[in-house]
Amino acid sequence: MNKFLVVIFGFFIGLNNEVDAQKITNLKNKSHPYKHNLSLSDWGPYTKKYIGVSHIPDLHKGVRFDLSVFPGFYRKKVEVPNVFFASGFHPWQASPNLEFFTYRHQLEWKDKVYSDISYFKLNDEESRLIRMEMVNNTNLPQSLVMNFMASLHFPSIGPYKSDSPIEITEVVTPKNTSWVDALDYIDLKFSKPKPTDNLLVDGQFRGEIRDHGFVLGRGIGQNFGAISGDWVMYDISFERPIAKQLLLIRCRIEKGKTSNFKLEGIKDETMVIKGTGDFQLLKVPLETNAFSKNYLKLTSNGNVAIQLDGFIIVNENEQDVVQFHARKWNPVPKIINTGLLNSIILKYDDTNKYYGINWNYDDFVLREIFAKDLDIFYKRATNSHVSTKLYGEGEGHFTNVFMNPISLSPHSKKVIYGKVHVGSLDEVRQNLESNHWNIDLYERQFTDYREDIA
Repeated sequence: MNKFLVVIFGFFIGLNNEVDAQKITNLKNKSHPYKHNLSLSDWGPYTKKYIGVSHIPDLHKGVRFDLSVFPGFYRKKVEVPNVFFASGFHPWQASPNLEFFTYRHQLEWKDKVYSDISYFKLNDEESRLIRMEMVNNTNLPQSLVMNFMASLHFPSIGPYKSDSPIEITEVVTPKNTSWVDALDYIDLKFSKPKPTDNLLVDGQFRGEIRDHGFVLGRGIGQNFGAISGDWVMYDISFERPIAKQLLLIRCRIEKGKTSNFKLEGIKDETMVIKGTGDFQLLKVPLETNAFSKNYLKLTSNGNVAIQLDGFIIVNENEQDVVQFHARKWNPVPKIINTGLLNSIILKYDDTNKYYGINWNYDDFVLREIFAKDLDIFYKRATNSHVSTKLYGEGEGHFTNVFMNPISLSPHSKKVIYGKVHVGSLDEVRQNLESNHWNIDLYERQFTDYREDIA
């Protein structure tokens, strides 16, 4: 295997067709069965692109920062470590909590020339230390390079062509109201169970689909509602009754088809929905006493599948404020000059976090690579040592710290260190300014981690 897999065993809470307040209260007081809480750090080997260390700045958005680190031969071979196929690296060691993990990158087979790259926590949750050990077990001197590749990645929504825009649908809501994602349910049941109801892939929720047009690219689908008896339930909590409220439900049904749903809880009625093939916003008036029941349940009467995006409850005078629009992700960061040696700060538009990177090797070139993928393009650009901006196919961006050349005598090794920090601009800048390369401390910490998992 060339990537870490975390196997999640979950359970799902079932509800009878009869719903009462006590059952809702019991469900609310329990841990939500669909929350992604693995009790793991925001840092870890989570990348779905090129191996390295990842940071999750916002679980709700699904945005991921990667710092991929990989070696190569100077002006010769570089193997881009893609996690989806064999590409010259191997998971080597890891602690159970993933505070420490190592990958071995084979440059010349059978450990003749290789690099062990380790990532581990040193003092705090805002930083990770990177230890790059390069080994030459041959009778000849070797000249190597080391690459830092920093990039921001967005949740996978659907198949993209190389020239497709990377965009997400967002919702604008009135002040003091919140959009309820269709996947924020208490429970969802298909009347005809199937293995995939519980054997979920890629950390998805039951019934989840990912597609363009959904808010944040996700909603309920998988033929939900096509069979009578499919249902989904939500918790609705209001402190006091509010007059003149509308329930707005955003959904999509195949053009020319008609769906039939029963609503229960804050509204008891049957809805007949004619499909347009595009997303539509259904308006359901609510009575003042609607919130005496603190749930909303939708049960299909069959006929046709429906895709649910979510809903919102607003005052009827503010319904026009609710708007949906596409916003393009921006993978290109602002690169901030720190004024310090061997360090940079990156700020991406789609997270409020700043990322600081520093390293203790003086011979380097800072480059930007504008491309969706590195696998072929970067190998082709191995000898491009003049340009600081390289352009490939597709939308994407990698900030490349290109350390070269790194000379190794026969039968020798060399260790280089780097760090990556996250936080506000002041916090990251302070981390970089206060940095001192305490190599003895790093080596002791590295040894302790290895001995603990031996």
